[in-house]
Amino acid sequence: MISPQLFGKYILIDKVAVGGMAEIYKAKALGLGGFEKTLAIKKILPHFAENDEFVTMFIDEAKIAGQLNHANIVQIFDLGEINGDYFIAMEYVYGRDLRASLRMAEKKGKPFSIEQAVYIIIETLKALDFAHRKKDSKNRALNIIHRDISPQNILISFEGEVKLTDFGIAKATSKASQTQAGVLKGKFAYMSPEQASGKRLDQRSDLFSVGILLYELLTGTRLFLAKTDFATLELVREAKVERPSKFNKKIPNALDRIVLKALKKKPEQRYQHALDFQEDLTRFLYSSSTFSLDKLNLAAYMQELFAETIQEDQERLKEENRVVTEFLRQIEAERRQQAIELSSNPQTPAPQSWEGLPTPSATGEEHEEDSEAAYSPEAPPRPSFLRQMTTAFLLSLLITSLFFLGQKGYEYLNRTASLSIDTDPTGAQVFLNKQRKGRTPLYNLQIPTRMHHLIHLQKDGYETQHFKLALKKRMKIEKTIHLSRTPEHGSAEIDSEPPGAEIFLDGKLQPEKTPARLDRLVAGRRYAIQIRYPGYLPFHETIEVGKGEKKRIRAHLQSAPPRREKALARSVASPAAPPKRGKPHQAFGRINIQANPWAQVFIDDEKIGNTPITDHRLAVGPHTIRLYHPIFKKERVFQVAIREGKNEEITWDFVRSK
Repeated sequence: MISPQLFGKYILIDKVAVGGMAEIYKAKALGLGGFEKTLAIKKILPHFAENDEFVTMFIDEAKIAGQLNHANIVQIFDLGEINGDYFIAMEYVYGRDLRASLRMAEKKGKPFSIEQAVYIIIETLKALDFAHRKKDSKNRALNIIHRDISPQNILISFEGEVKLTDFGIAKATSKASQTQAGVLKGKFAYMSPEQASGKRLDQRSDLFSVGILLYELLTGTRLFLAKTDFATLELVREAKVERPSKFNKKIPNALDRIVLKALKKKPEQRYQHALDFQEDLTRFLYSSSTFSLDKLNLAAYMQELFAETIQEDQERLKEENRVVTEFLRQIEAERRQQAIELSSNPQTPAPQSWEGLPTPSATGEEHEEDSEAAYSPEAPPRPSFLRQMTTAFLLSLLITSLFFLGQKGYEYLNRTASLSIDTDPTGAQVFLNKQRKGRTPLYNLQIPTRMHHLIHLQKDGYETQHFKLALKKRMKIEKTIHLSRTPEHGSAEIDSEPPGAEIFLDGKLQPEKTPARLDRLVAGRRYAIQIRYPGYLPFHETIEVGKGEKKRIRAHLQSAPPRREKALARSVASPAAPPKRGKPHQAFGRINIQANPWAQVFIDDEKIGNTPITDHRLAVGPHTIRLYHPIFKKERVFQVAIREGKNEEITWDFVRSK
């Protein structure tokens, strides 16, 4: 059911989508003379609005996409906050996303043709090429990586336009919220192998994701699909891809080669730039007399595919216009009633301004003659006599005041200045003289002049900034303030049995021995603790402390098994067999290590590599093996005793242990 609501200068008409952290509305921006623009409003869900990190990410999305003015990228028009609701106003694309289109094509048995698939990907690559090459106002590369190229984020309009959207987790040099290596963001089935492994990314990661889209469009099958997310990640990491022509015999060899190159596991073997990928597809599409396509062909296909939906939308549009017109009529009636009440009671506060909203007749909807006359801009109702008298009285009072105050009075009424303030990172709350004005970036804040103002900037995790400011009239000041992180620390109390053991923090020997307390541990950071005592197996634990938190670690050390080389040394020391001179005998064994789906391997705190580790040589004696998965944030520690000439096996399943 359509239920419009006023949202600042916009009218929210209908909720069209709800995600995990935001919701999207179809909306209208209305203006004088019948001006009307349909757009989309993306709002943060209320319970996320208090999360500074998410608000910063939301602002980053608008700031990144707002710089990308391209026909194949959904345009951003506005970013703001209304009554605590953060929103982005963006281009409304009348069509469907690629995921919905693929589902409808499967349902109707009308799959995308080869030329349609190639054309959609060419248009997507145009958007990525523009985003990847974008520079800032100082001609510095922004290094934008979308990181979420997936069917949900490719929009196809019913006019045949292809547009890339949702830069919510995009990575750019200018972002306030930075992503650490090993932190997984995006949809698993459309990641690159390096993204699924938690490695650092560059723009070639996006091109692998585009290759997945092309593969699925051409074959009608999912490329990386498993029963669980973890199994899907393993498929992506392995990146074993069969020729698409195996599933669609119509695909030529030339197109097979393009797809397989885009889906190479190693980034250096893929297309290095979106433009290279795009040019190969363009040459394929237009060099053959068999394949050709343009926007009109794609539009005809989409309109045929969603014929019933379009018909329903047309009926809904009529109802939408009727409801919005009635909504505007109610607003106009309330405004007039408030004006009447104001004129009859001068002490009543002024009514809320509806400036920018037209009268209902400006929406273009036809009405009966009496309604048209009542609400037409050309025939406004005559103001009451009392209202005329009140207006005249207030105007005369203003003129009299200016007459007595003279030029000083005029200057006093115009004594304002403009302040625009931003922070690095963005999303800080701005307080002017202890009154909250919003979050950065904040533009054109009008403040009185000839007096000192106190500005406070507050953001969770950062030190509060405050400064005094005095402006002259009509000044325009722009300030960007760098925020320093608030040092947040915790501590760890470490004890052992037996006491007096050495403590290693991230591999570094500490001056204290157990029992001891480690202070100044950075909150939120993971630390590897190792406790060693001669004749005992090392103790390992990974900890993470919160702000002001005190961790307690008590290690019950286990006696190490007797070393074989010691027994050999005793037997060699007998009088009947004097010891040989030279290097002592060094005995070795071997170890094999497997993990599902994979893991980083540390042996005695030294990183060896990633699983599988095969036939790795180790000295005889006790060793500590640590397996760590950076995506699952899980680890497993094993204590093993290597025997001379023997093979040891370690296998661990991170999926089943979750």
